[in-house]
Amino acid sequence: MPKRVYYSSDEELRIMKRTAKVIDFGVSLAMTSAFNEMYTALTILRFRRDLFKHQVKRDANMAYQSARRQETLLKTLMQNTGFWLDYSDKVIDEAANDVTLFRIAIKQELDSGGFDDSELYSYIECARVLLILSVRMFDTVIKEAKKDSGKDYTDVFIEFRAGDACDKWGRMCDILFQRVGIDLNTDRVNKAFDALYRKLTEGEYIQACLNEANENNPLEGL
Repeated sequence: MPKRVYYSSDEELRIMKRTAKVIDFGVSLAMTSAFNEMYTALTILRFRRDLFKHQVKRDANMAYQSARRQETLLKTLMQNTGFWLDYSDKVIDEAANDVTLFRIAIKQELDSGGFDDSELYSYIECARVLLILSVRMFDTVIKEAKKDSGKDYTDVFIEFRAGDACDKWGRMCDILFQRVGIDLNTDRVNKAFDALYRKLTEGEYIQACLNEANENNPLEGL
């Protein structure tokens, strides 16, 4: 069922529509990519019984459950669930190469530092960074809308803020990375991240995603 929202003027409606568009075409891409990378990392981590236990296991599972709940909630708000599913699949496909390059850059830094679990930890760290990115993008959009309207629209668009999953996954990462001790804030990693960030925020992926979803699930106005 679509979510009911209220506004007090045509100007506020304009601000809300603009905010919704930015969230749809930017934040949702980052969040979808983040969840997909987190699911992949978790699948690999679950085979490592030496690591996947105690607080790590609890935090990882809670992050997964939070992400799944959020996806389910989003689907209940969609007028056309098929559109959302096709859109999400295409987001993952379009971003896959840049996400992979970012993850490889992380792995290369870990390899350079002599860390023997670089493959697994590169997936884990890539997921953490993407989750943080999606949350920061959401918060930035809401902050900009508040400058224009004087109102905080966090609750209106809360389904697109992956804060809980981000917190739980981040807490798990803090435990696992205690044994790493390698600085990942390097030119190589930053360059790969910047390329991904630019495409997520400047809409380079979006048209292909909309075309794919709209072809299978035609919607008015697209």
